[in-house]
Amino acid sequence: MIECSVFCAGERIGPEFGSLRLEENASYEVVVETGPDARLWLDHLPLPAVAAGRFALTTGFWVGDSLLRVESEGERAEYPVRVRPSGYKLLQGEWQAMLADVETWLSGASVGMEGGQGGSADVHGGASPQFLTVALLPLVRALVESLTAICTSPRTKDAGYWADVELRRMRKAGREAVSWVSRHPEVGAWLDPWKRLELLGDEPLVPLRRVQETIDHPANRYVLWLAGRAARRLESVSTALREMAERYPGNDSAPWCLARSSAMEAAAASVRRAIRRSPLRHLTPRPPSEAALLVVLDDPVYARFHNLGRLFCSPRFNLDGNAAQLGAPVRPSFELYEIWCFLSVVEGLRNALPGWSWITRGYGRILDLGSSGAGAAACGVAPDGTRVEVEFNAVFPGFFARSNAKRWSLSSERRPDIVLSVRRPSGDGWWACLDAKYRVGRANLGNAFASVHIYRDALVWEDLGGSPVWSFLLSPKAGDDTREWFSPAFRETFARGVWELRPSATNDRELEAWLASAVGQQDGPPCVPPAPTNPADHVPHQEG
Repeated sequence: MIECSVFCAGERIGPEFGSLRLEENASYEVVVETGPDARLWLDHLPLPAVAAGRFALTTGFWVGDSLLRVESEGERAEYPVRVRPSGYKLLQGEWQAMLADVETWLSGASVGMEGGQGGSADVHGGASPQFLTVALLPLVRALVESLTAICTSPRTKDAGYWADVELRRMRKAGREAVSWVSRHPEVGAWLDPWKRLELLGDEPLVPLRRVQETIDHPANRYVLWLAGRAARRLESVSTALREMAERYPGNDSAPWCLARSSAMEAAAASVRRAIRRSPLRHLTPRPPSEAALLVVLDDPVYARFHNLGRLFCSPRFNLDGNAAQLGAPVRPSFELYEIWCFLSVVEGLRNALPGWSWITRGYGRILDLGSSGAGAAACGVAPDGTRVEVEFNAVFPGFFARSNAKRWSLSSERRPDIVLSVRRPSGDGWWACLDAKYRVGRANLGNAFASVHIYRDALVWEDLGGSPVWSFLLSPKAGDDTREWFSPAFRETFARGVWELRPSATNDRELEAWLASAVGQQDGPPCVPPAPTNPADHVPHQEG
């Protein structure tokens, strides 16, 4: 067993009982107590060596399960890794509640390209690159082994054919041969021993039906077809991952995309190699026929290959996974928080505004590989005709690219996380911004406040009053050093500030009720900012 230790800020943290518990967006050092040829991988991502026997391990913005693989001097070891959410942002139970909400509101939205795995892959619905990325890699070895097992003893069938045989070599004449001889008296004469002496020329040949065993069985053609389909699926996903890495070179997901692309390509090559080495390689691939499916139902070896192969066609994500199922890749934690905030605002308004009619559009874009989700929106219409719309990553084109757009930015293109707009039957209306930030603490939120100022000063919506009436941040937790930014007095005074929004808490109900009140007011929204004043005159100061 290869011994290794993981350190964080000089303190050893594991492995404990053969597994590791790490935290998202943190840096660690792995020390391997073997020779200098050691190599390490986190899942399929190689870890860089910082010195002999020392490797840097950095977790990104993702939460889930992974595997630390160590290889040295011909030995291999694996350590299960559990990456938990940052405790100062969300507790583990709150993270699970957030995943459950996202999967309930938009099934599959939590699946992405990051290093960890969460939930499981199941066989319901169609396939998409997000699910195929990691879920299929553990299956490749089992698929190749199953194909090899079939090739060692493939299903055969009897194939009949006609062969011309000399009379003296016939040992048994079947009904077809006797019928043929009766129709040819010149051949039948050779069967009479007395007439045979008078006949001249070569002894005639009699067509005899023979049976030969062949592997050209419908079940084997189906096996070849399914193996080729699996290889093509792996190759197509590998190509898609390389394109993703090239499209977003600075993204944290790029190295994961390249590592998994190489793994997918190697997996496809192993399936192709197994096909080339099999005795079935000369057969013509065919989709499953009735005869092939009968073999699949009857033969457990073929049934195993069938069950494995069809997973390459339709793996899906299921939040309630277990160790016996295959993990699906997860999205970055900050993306998940942004998606959850958008869906939470939509669902909160649905619940707080009974009697309204709601429609959604573009939700599929949130599921697209590498998509920003721009274009996803929910629209509600009240009985009196009031219309409210919640948009995700709405686009405000830059000043020089605005053309005839009704909304635009004074500077470059901007995309607020959540845009809320209200239109009255009279034609007037207003709009506002919510920016979800998976950040806590004075320094982090202080930097995030830049987006609040930019949106208030730079964004214009011509037919909805120009600038947004207010612009707020959404953060998972209010700290002691930032509590004034979260106070209602601060938000009401400056039409800026921060809302605490996290799963399984009462604060989401407060935001839900406040938004519903803002939408329902006939004389305009709350928090129309007065002239700037000193916050100390309005907000009680709290030491933190």
